[in-house]
Parts: sequence; structure tokens; C-alpha cells
Amino acid sequence: MGIGDGAGDPEPAIAPALVASPPACERCVERRRRAVSSLALDEEPAVEDADRHADWSGRPAVWTRLVREEGVEHSLEELDKPITVRNRAELRRNPHLECRLRVGWGGPAGFGSGRDRDRLELLADVATLADLQTIERCLECGHRSPLKPDAGTVGPLPVITFPTLPTPEQNLSWIPAQFVPESRVRRGVLSTALIVMVLVAGIAGAVSVTPMLEAQPADEASVGTDWEEYDSIVIFRNDDIQPWYNQEEMRAVDDVFIEQEVPVTLGIIPDTNESAPLTDDPELCDYLQSLEADHPEQFEMAIHGTTHEPVTDFYGASEFGGLSEAEQRERLAEGEALLADCVDSPSSTFIPPMNTYDTTTVEVLAESNYTAVSGGQWFTDQYYETDNETYFRAGGLTHVPETQSFEDWSAYEETGGDDSDVPFHDLETLTDSFDASHERNGVHVVMLHYQYFTSDERLEKLDSLIEHMQSEDDVGFLTIEQFAEGLENGTVEETDDGWRVLEPIEAVDR
Repeated sequence: MGIGDGAGDPEPAIAPALVASPPACERCVERRRRAVSSLALDEEPAVEDADRHADWSGRPAVWTRLVREEGVEHSLEELDKPITVRNRAELRRNPHLECRLRVGWGGPAGFGSGRDRDRLELLADVATLADLQTIERCLECGHRSPLKPDAGTVGPLPVITFPTLPTPEQNLSWIPAQFVPESRVRRGVLSTALIVMVLVAGIAGAVSVTPMLEAQPADEASVGTDWEEYDSIVIFRNDDIQPWYNQEEMRAVDDVFIEQEVPVTLGIIPDTNESAPLTDDPELCDYLQSLEADHPEQFEMAIHGTTHEPVTDFYGASEFGGLSEAEQRERLAEGEALLADCVDSPSSTFIPPMNTYDTTTVEVLAESNYTAVSGGQWFTDQYYETDNETYFRAGGLTHVPETQSFEDWSAYEETGGDDSDVPFHDLETLTDSFDASHERNGVHVVMLHYQYFTSDERLEKLDSLIEHMQSEDDVGFLTIEQFAEGLENGTVEETDDGWRVLEPIEAVDR
């Protein structure tokens, strides 16, 4: 398209291509200077440029020069991005642009007068300019040199390469030559068949694996949690787990909790009377480990003293209370070692025999990273001067005393202390005790001893008590460790009208 005023005006004369040479091309610097200086009004180009001019007679002429770029020829009219340089000074400030010049001279087509005739219009291909960010080429002499950008400007663009795709013949290069058809059509059919076989095999594999993936337990991180509101909390504590002793009754009691899906804390004696270490009864240890594996987070394996002997007369009788710090630490370490050899995940709860302990016991437990201690409420009310507190913090531990015993120890003493027939509280007493705690939004800790559940009637009483508790619909069942750890990490919170628990309860990080 012409630069003249009218649509019918002829194209202006095209001056020879003036190239802004890179500084390294010294032989072209002088030529460029003379060419630019020849752009004064009504001045003919330099002689050497005029020799290469298609038609120079002082009048407009159409002159098109082909530009070669990567082996492709572009005519001047195909260069679609005009860039205007308004004067010679501006041209000199852009020495790194390889471009084509369209220059208007005087003559019949006239461009006006004065400085207007000095207007230069540079036509440059965008792709060419991008290429010139990595290399310069002088159109005058063909010299090429790496671009040296000015300080502060963007450096060369990174070179991007693409992998070469295999040819149809290379697709079958892995097949022995004797099995590759000579016909190109047959080779194409063979390639297609192989692709179809691979796709079918992939789909079949995905279909076969899907049921296996669905059968696997969901990852803990993918399980959603939610806050559950409860009016009260119930904890069951089953004491005196020990080798060889009434194993049938122990399993029967555990079955009640399994069927009702209620968690329970097991108080395990590591070395009963210093004569029955847990590790001497591998059958018991195997059973306890099966509970951990088959019913995770339902059975807490808590240490119940070490020998369960009344070593001192502290508050009537105690295995730990009243002993020195060193003696308590030694006893605890012996019990921990035996329990760790028997179960997979010993908990951070300590259940003192006879429900008694002292502040030294608490200090030793805190140093050993225990989080909870569970004695008797009758003891904590006297020793810590609490008033029927169902839980409290002292010495760095959460104290969670038992609040209701399944066995009627007062009646037991009246009968002369026959261990073969320890009486139970009647069901009404047990349910009334729970109802009162539930109404107060309390923590109800029921202590029982499995060895005394010697009949179906007694097992049914435990089952009936749990069903009564569950009938309230707003009772949360936890282990001692879950409760104490939850208070520490914020997943168990006491509210104005009860409790809220973040469920499902995650495995305790021991």
C-alpha cells in the first residue's frame, strides 16, 4: 500500500536496504553512515547504493527485495509490522535492529516538504526481531555475530528444542526384523493392533485393581472429621489383666465391649506379685496384640502398677505412694519394660494399684511422658482436697479418678473378703450413678475387674448398663488416654452444657 495521499498514487521509491550493522561488522559501519547521510532532502543515494538500485532516475519507482530467513523467502509486502523511525538520530540509537527501510524521495509523488520528507518507515517481521535477540546478521555483507545487549536490557531468549518423533518404521524397531511386514500398509496395521492391545491391557488392569483399592482402608488424611456434641463422657476401666488368671472371663468381658462398640482402658499388671511376668504367658500377649490390631483405638493398654503389691501403708495401702523418687522410678521402669515386650502400643496412662499415689509418683510419671493417672475419687478428694472432681490437672498430668465401681466393696468386707464371690452393685445403683453424672454433664469413670464376671448374669448386667447409657443418645465413650490427650491437644473440649469431641478420634501419637 502506498504512502502517498491518493489511492491511485504510485508506490514511492524504495531505497536500497539500509542495515544497522552490529558493532563487530566494521566494514559496514562506514557504508551505513554514508547511506544515512544521503537521506538529506532531494539527495540521491550514494553511488555504491545507486548501483544496486533497481531504477534510480530521481523519480519514484517500485523496488522489492527478498529477505531470506531460515530458508524461507519473504517479499517486502509480507512484512506485516511497521515500525516508524522519525529521524536519523533515532535510527542510529537502534543499531541492533535488522530491518528493511522504505524511504520517500522527492519527485512526482512528493512527500511534502521540510522534515516530513525525512520520515523513515521501517518494516520488520516480528519473528525476525525475536531471532535477532540471539544473533545479528548484517544484510550488507552477510556477517553474523552474537548479540551483545545493552546493560540493563533483557538477555537472549532461551533456546527451545523439541524431541524428534519416531518414524513409522522406528515404531516397530523393537520387533525382530523377520516379524516386521515389508508392506507399508501391513506395518501400519501391525502398529495399530499393538496400540489397541496396549490400551485393552491398561483398561483391564485398571478394572481389576479398582476393587482392591476400594477394599483398602481409607488413608487417615482423607477421612473427614467433625465435632460431636455430648452431654456427658463415660470411661470404662477394666483392671487386673494378668497372666493365666481367669482368661475365659477376661475374653467374655472384652466381647461385651466389642459387641457394643464401646472403648475400654485395660489396666495390665506387668509382674503380678513379682512371680508372674507378662512375658511368661505368650498366649496372653498374643491375645492382647490381636485386640490392638483387630479393634484399633478401642482397647487401651495401660500399665497397672508393676507387681500390684501393697508395698506401703500410704492411705491404707499403696505400691507407689510413700516410696522415694528413686524407688518409684525403678519400679516403673521394670513394669514398662515388661509391658512393652507384651503389647504393641503401651499407653500414656498410669493406673496405680489400690487407687493410691503421691506427688512423687506424679513427678516420676511426668518425667516419663505420661499424660494421665487414674486412681480413686475417694483418694483424690482427700489427698488433693478436691470436691468430687471427675477430672483435674495437677503436676503436669490429667487426673481421671474412677467415680463408680462395679463391685460392691463395702458388701465384700461385710462377707469376710471371699475373693471367689465379690458382690456387684445392683443394676439400679449403677444406672442411677450414671444418670446423676449425666445430668451434671460430668465424666463418669466405671471401674470393674474382669475376674469377677463368672456368670452370664453378671455379663448381662454389664451389657444392660452399657445399653442404658447408650439410650441417652448423647453420651461420648472414650478411653482414659483419649480423654486426657484430647484435653491437651484440643480435640476434647468442655462446653457450658456438656462436651464436644472431634471424631473420628485419631490414633494417639506415642
